[in-house]
Amino acid sequence: MLERDQVDHEVRVVNESSWDVYAGPTTTRVSRGMAPLALSSGLAERVLTHLERVLVDGRVHTARCYLAVVEGAITVEGLIDDAADATLAKLVHRADWVLPERGFSSIRWFIAACPRALRPAEFSVRGTCAS
Repeated sequence: MLERDQVDHEVRVVNESSWDVYAGPTTTRVSRGMAPLALSSGLAERVLTHLERVLVDGRVHTARCYLAVVEGAITVEGLIDDAADATLAKLVHRADWVLPERGFSSIRWFIAACPRALRPAEFSVRGTCAS
């Protein structure tokens, strides 16, 4: 079981390249007495699959998802590499949320994808100390 400050990790293979994908944690805020919003496993998989389209260049990539509800009005944001991504926002908006009709509730989710090293790290010995 993960602690609250840990993140989920998985290795994804995209076009024969391996990626370390770190998903989470989520940050939630709610009005007093309300239950926090929670990610569904279905949404997590759809978001990670959508993120795979940018995992082609060997760079670190990030995604941020945000959903807030204020007195029934919904705000959604989906960003990949700090740029708005309409498809990601739609995935977040269409997820199976249990949304409150009153008060405030929000969830923010961070994801980082890092290319895995293709070979072990190299090192060399430059010299030794003589006694």
